[in-house]
Amino acid sequence: LDHTGSNFMITWVCIDKIENELAGTIRFCSHDMEGYDEKFGNCWIAALYVKEKYRKQNIGKHLVQTVRQYKESKYIADDGKNKHIHLWFPSSKPYLLNFYQSSGFAVFNDGLKFDKSSFGEDVIVMRECSS
Repeated sequence: LDHTGSNFMITWVCIDKIENELAGTIRFCSHDMEGYDEKFGNCWIAALYVKEKYRKQNIGKHLVQTVRQYKESKYIADDGKNKHIHLWFPSSKPYLLNFYQSSGFAVFNDGLKFDKSSFGEDVIVMRECSS
């Protein structure tokens, strides 16, 4: 946990104990979309990655739910309310839309111009549905 004032970053890893290797990662952080962080509430899922051989085993979904559960139990905004988690991904990866929808997120902003994206294209921003 890296926590300075209202800034935070927490990373979870999923380890295959049999193979003794990394299976996936996810980050929960206050800043992931420079220029939009405050607008979207400084509450992000970022860096979700599942190694190819571990995909289709619900590891990604489990990592997302871990972050959502952590946020519900530990992260309360200054006004005493839970914030919605946001996430973004490049528009060229539409298969992520179904995955995140099935994980409790809905499209919040489709086709947003985000010049600072390392992907160099429009992005889709999704927002956590109320739990």
